[in-house]
Amino acid sequence: MHQHNRVNNSNYLLPASRTIQSIFTCYNTQIRAKLRQIIFIITFLVATASFIETRAQETHIYTTDLKWYNEGLALFEKEKYSAAIRAFEKSQDNLLDKYSEAYVNSTYYKALCALNLFHKDAEFQLREFVSTYPESAKVKSAYFQLGKYNYRKKKW
Repeated sequence: MHQHNRVNNSNYLLPASRTIQSIFTCYNTQIRAKLRQIIFIITFLVATASFIETRAQETHIYTTDLKWYNEGLALFEKEKYSAAIRAFEKSQDNLLDKYSEAYVNSTYYKALCALNLFHKDAEFQLREFVSTYPESAKVKSAYFQLGKYNYRKKKW
């Protein structure tokens, strides 16, 4: 029987293929590291841009549309009712939507300020508020304030 002595060529290619494979592995590792850096940088930039845009919009809203409303609330809390009325009026001048929460609340607080200052039309303002904005969360409080007002005046 005749045996062929075959030479296994894979043994000769093994070191070369391992070298090439290690080069590719090294290269792939470097590429992956670079891709991770790029993805991190892009994510960071997008998050930062979103945050800046959100803050810019928020600042714009608080410095323009709601500035006077917030000022009115601060004055109301300090019981400076006359100044609060003026701030709420300016707030309503700046707000376009007559049914926005800030506009409706400005109307309520204006009437409450008038009530605390014993203005003659304070009761009318609160009743007008209740009839104009029956869906407002402040309606129950308006009725309560009217009850207190009428009790003080012994008008029951």
